[in-house]
Amino acid sequence: MLFSDIEGSTARWKMYPDAMPVHLRKHDELMRAAIERNRGAVFKTVGDEFCAVFAGTGDALAAAADAQRALSAEDWSAVGGLRVRMAVHCGLVSERDGDYFGTTVNRVARLLSAGHGGQVLVSAQAAGAIAHEPGGGASLVDLGRHRLKDFPELESVYQLAAPQLPGVFPPLRTVAERPTNLPQHLPSLIGREADLRDVAARLTQSRLISLIGAGGVGKTVLALQIGTRCLPQFEDGAWLVELAPVDADAVVPALAAAFGITVSGGAVLDALTEHLKSKNLLLIVDNCEHVSGAAMHAIDTILKRCGAVRVLATSREPLCAQGEFVYRLPVLAVPWQSVLKADEVRTFGACKLFEERARAHLAGFEITDDNAPLVASICRRLDGIALAIELAAPRLRMMTLAQLSERLTERFRLLTGGSRNALPHHQTMRALIDWSYQLLCENERVLLRRSALFPGGWTIGAAVEICTDDSLEEWDILDHLTSLVDKSLIVADQTGNEQRYHLLESTREYALERLAESGERDIVSLKQAQYFLHLAERADAAWQDVPAKAWIAPLQDELDNFRAALSWCATQQHAPLLGLRLFDALEAFWWDAQAVEGRRWLEHFKSLAESAPAAQTARYWLTAAGTALSTAQEKTALRAAEKALAAYRFIQDQAGIAAAQRCRGAALIRLGKLDDGETAIRCALDHFRAHKHHRLTALALRTLAAARLLHGDVETAAQVYREALPLSQALEDERGAQIISGNLAEIEALSENYEQALAHGREALEIARSRRDWVMVCTLLINITAYLLALERFSEARLAAREALSIAVELGSELHLAVAIQHLAAVAAHCGDPERSARLIGYVDAAYARLENSREPTEAREYERTIAQLGERLPAFTLAAERSAGAILSADQAQCEALLT
Repeated sequence: MLFSDIEGSTARWKMYPDAMPVHLRKHDELMRAAIERNRGAVFKTVGDEFCAVFAGTGDALAAAADAQRALSAEDWSAVGGLRVRMAVHCGLVSERDGDYFGTTVNRVARLLSAGHGGQVLVSAQAAGAIAHEPGGGASLVDLGRHRLKDFPELESVYQLAAPQLPGVFPPLRTVAERPTNLPQHLPSLIGREADLRDVAARLTQSRLISLIGAGGVGKTVLALQIGTRCLPQFEDGAWLVELAPVDADAVVPALAAAFGITVSGGAVLDALTEHLKSKNLLLIVDNCEHVSGAAMHAIDTILKRCGAVRVLATSREPLCAQGEFVYRLPVLAVPWQSVLKADEVRTFGACKLFEERARAHLAGFEITDDNAPLVASICRRLDGIALAIELAAPRLRMMTLAQLSERLTERFRLLTGGSRNALPHHQTMRALIDWSYQLLCENERVLLRRSALFPGGWTIGAAVEICTDDSLEEWDILDHLTSLVDKSLIVADQTGNEQRYHLLESTREYALERLAESGERDIVSLKQAQYFLHLAERADAAWQDVPAKAWIAPLQDELDNFRAALSWCATQQHAPLLGLRLFDALEAFWWDAQAVEGRRWLEHFKSLAESAPAAQTARYWLTAAGTALSTAQEKTALRAAEKALAAYRFIQDQAGIAAAQRCRGAALIRLGKLDDGETAIRCALDHFRAHKHHRLTALALRTLAAARLLHGDVETAAQVYREALPLSQALEDERGAQIISGNLAEIEALSENYEQALAHGREALEIARSRRDWVMVCTLLINITAYLLALERFSEARLAAREALSIAVELGSELHLAVAIQHLAAVAAHCGDPERSARLIGYVDAAYARLENSREPTEAREYERTIAQLGERLPAFTLAAERSAGAILSADQAQCEALLT
């Protein structure tokens, strides 16, 4: 391999912005010509850097010599001169998509960074790979043994000497030439490449940088790597001082001891600054959080008296020193998607670190497509904390990935056994967090404990309402919250319209334990449930008029907190009614955004609802009806709607009666009882229009249009949809617009305009996917499959139907499952598998009978076509026998059969 770059190119671009592009093109032409003339190939260019590969070392050396001669013959005075440094190395590499990876590539890059403009450096491996001295008067000059950045071992480095090439250069920019006490063997730095570049660059501008972050996030390793990388920039080296073992009085003596200064009495700081005032060095001060005041005073004094000293400090909170630049180090990147391939997972720093550390303890371990989702989940649950990953990976010697994932519920027992050489508070996760907790004042500990009750994060308003009491006032909350963010125990989320805060999961689990020990958990949990009840009730009151996104976004932000409040209420003898009120207040949220979860909560509160006050009972059954409709459980929805209707009539609540009639009408229409359903919908619609309930009006209009469509009255259906659309648009109701687009697709399909139907359907599907509305995604995939079948695009239809099938299984929707299987039966009939098609049709017929449902027009026409095809391809006896066999299949058996199409 031959790498090259232009020395000082950044400065030249600043000084000669107009001339550099022209001269860079000339440089590129000369480099490429020399490489290709010597049988090389350029595989990558980055800015002015060339990366080329050769079959033989001799060719690479010849190309380097040719390139240097050609470059030196050009006039570069318009850009203040141009000198190119080069490096040649050989070894084993990994190739992917035309690029190369591995230690060999890293080593040649580090070798290049050690050189000077006009110089060609050659590694010991490359020198040993040629059988004799290069020809043409060229030779290799031994420059001695050096340590390259990021490589702990010393190695021989050579320089290519040849006619017309300069021969004298300054000393190499290698690590070995600077004095230092930094460790020779550093842990590999994974997932922090951008942080390394940013902080190293910042050191050229700031004399004091504080690396701030949660315990175990990797501050020390990053600081040491920065010191190693920047060592050549400091004539007097880079020096590490570890403060973790010392108290405040021992800070200055520890700093002095790093430089061999031993002075008795109170003059230690004076002696230290006298020693450093003429030095050009980098001082790395590690673990300052427990002695931050003393550390700040010492560092501030050093910087004021010693003009060429720069300081890199690590701490869990800022030093608050003059001129300090705070670099907050986040946790390692983790994937939030649930389905990822191995190559995608490896792009996240946390997963890449997990793989490397796991491989060190379990030979042959690697992330594969099969285990990638589990690795992603583990790293996510470990919060991307480097130490947590370091402690978890060795457990793979004794358990599988799945077992490791399960045991993370006991993380403080699991995440132990750190290196014996590590600081005591870095040997277990509990000790790591306990170290920070013990440094807090009492009110900070109280706020941290109470914050653990917010699994979904929180706002300042929530903290003030829930965490305050006689000992912790509102202004205390603001001050202590800021302090806990500074101490890296609470994370401030900068995204969104409102500032939010959250705890990393390990910190939250620790804080929950402390909250339980304090005896105040139930008191704070009650305040939390009351707060989120009021939040839900305010949202419920605003549902009619607030644009959809603005209404639903705050509720989505608090979903985990609603869950926590509901769970607590469900387990407390004195709080179930509070939980039922919270559940009812979230009625529209359940069926509009979280129908599957809403269905699960229904069971929690069912027995309570039946004995609750009439108004709450009515609201419960109305929520049950809406949620069942959202998950295509029409019979359940009808029963719940009729119970809600009876309860609202008993208490003479006209608004409730109209809402129940809407749900009842929708269920009746879906069950094929069109006239009764339309009558109920029209009754509800009259009330909604009279009271200007625009959102409910739009909902009722959509249902009415669907009924007209089922009646075959396409024109009226289209007219009603056109009336509903502006109402949905005015409320920025994406879901409503998506439903209308989906039904307009059905109208086009009824007119056999399948291409237009497909376009409308895919438009609606895109909205549904963006909203993660899986019920609608499933419905739209089923419709799109029907359009594709009508267009005889069977391969696309099979893929869409299979995706719909998998989502239907996840949703537990037997109707969606049946329709998806019917589509796959149609694919089987078209693609030469009539027996399987007939069995699947038999299952679908039985499913429709059980559900007391009827096929929509598009599915009905497809069904008739499939039956006709099967009648042509199978004897009547065989067709009847296969349909009978399919009728007794279980849902799981039918699903497996369908996936074989």
